[in-house]
Amino acid sequence: YVQDSYAKPTESAPSANSAWSNPYVEIRRANILLSRVDQVPGLSEASANHWKGVAKFFRAQQYFKLVTTFGDCVWVDAEVDIDDSEALNQPRTDRVTVMKNVCTDLQFAAENCRYTTNNTVNNMAAYALLSRVALFEAAWQKYHANNSAEATYFYGVAKSAASEIIKSGNYSIHND
Repeated sequence: YVQDSYAKPTESAPSANSAWSNPYVEIRRANILLSRVDQVPGLSEASANHWKGVAKFFRAQQYFKLVTTFGDCVWVDAEVDIDDSEALNQPRTDRVTVMKNVCTDLQFAAENCRYTTNNTVNNMAAYALLSRVALFEAAWQKYHANNSAEATYFYGVAKSAASEIIKSGNYSIHND
């Protein structure tokens, strides 16, 4: 099927994009939890670290989405006030720094989230995401940025995270 007429594409880029703004809504939520979880009365350190791990898991997931879509993005790791114009107008952070921070967040989540078999974030989910994120970035650094030093770093992180899942003995390969 061929159209009889040609539709000229839009010439101006939109001033807002939900693929950019929506992840920051979730990142803000995670940062709020991280800044306030220690204020919960009677919460043990292990429980607080579990919930910090859950928040860092989701924050890392959103940053991974931003980096895969846009590359460099603004790294925000604290609760930002809506009136803080300096924090709201930061320049983008280079992708290597963002992805290393993502790996650090996921490593914290993997070390502090409890292992449960119900449908919730646990340490094995954090290791799985860490392995995926690091493998993605390693391949990007190797084949797009031609940066073999960073690629080696991220491949090592991916290998280590995957190894933790294998060593756990919680999962096996199906024979079929």
